[in-house]
Amino acid sequence: MAGLKQEKTAEGISSKYALCLVDVKNLGTRTFSYIIPDVLRRDIKIGQAVSVPFGNRKQSIIAFVTGFSDYLEEGIKAKEIIKIIDKKPVFTDNYIKLLDYTGNYYCCDINTVMQAAIPMKFLKENSSATKKEKTEKYIIFKSKENASSNQLKILNILEEYKFKTVLLNGVTGSGKTEIYFRAIKKVIDLGKNVLFLAPEIALASQLTMRLIKRFDEKQIAIWHSSISEGEKFDVWNKLRNEEIKIIIGARSAVFAPLNNIGLVII
Repeated sequence: MAGLKQEKTAEGISSKYALCLVDVKNLGTRTFSYIIPDVLRRDIKIGQAVSVPFGNRKQSIIAFVTGFSDYLEEGIKAKEIIKIIDKKPVFTDNYIKLLDYTGNYYCCDINTVMQAAIPMKFLKENSSATKKEKTEKYIIFKSKENASSNQLKILNILEEYKFKTVLLNGVTGSGKTEIYFRAIKKVIDLGKNVLFLAPEIALASQLTMRLIKRFDEKQIAIWHSSISEGEKFDVWNKLRNEEIKIIIGARSAVFAPLNNIGLVII
C-alpha cells in the first residue's frame, strides 16, 4: 500500500486526501481517496475507522484510513470523509503494513487477511462498538507448582540466550509447560507481553485455564477463529487499552494487535 507516510503540521495532517480501505459488494476490497475536511485534520490518523459516502448510496459505509496522499488521478472527483467513528486507531501503520505483506506473501487480497485479523463484521454492524457477547469464563482455584532442578537449569539457559530462538524438546509430562510459565513471569516482570501459540483450539483453551491459575485472569485473553465477533472485539479493545499481557490462541492469534512482545512461545 502506498501513501502510508503521514506528515503533520500544527494544523494536523498536511495531505489533502486520505486513502481509505473499503469493502463493497461486487467490487471487493479497494482503496479510495477521500478529501480530508479541515475540521478533521487535527484528529485523523492511520488505522482509524471513518464514515464515508460511496457511490449513490444514501447510507454511509465504514472505511479504514491506511495512508495519506496529495495525488488524485485525473477525472476522479473525490468526496469528503463524513466523520471519524473512533479517534483511537483500530491499528497502527506498522500493523497495516504487516497485513499488506501477509496478503502479498500468500497471494490473497487484503480483505481476506483483515477479516482474519480484525473484527470487521462486528465493526460494520455495530459502529458504536457497544454490543457485548458472552465471554468464556474459567472458575478455578489458583495454585503454584514447584520447578525441578532441570527446569531451573533450562530457565537459566533461556536467560543466557536473552530469550532468542530456543527449541525445547521433551516428551509429554516432562515439565515443559512449567518452564513456559516461569519464562512468562520473567517477561511480564520486565514489563513486556507474551504471545502463546498452541497447535489447536482445544489445547489453547486448556492452556488458558492453566495460565489463569498462575497469572491475573484480567491480563489473559484467548484468540482463535472459533471465538465470537463480540468476544474478539472485546479482546481487541482491551489490547488497544494495553490491559492484556498474555494472548494465547491458535494460528490466527498472530494477528492480535499485541504490542511490546517480549516472548513468543510456539
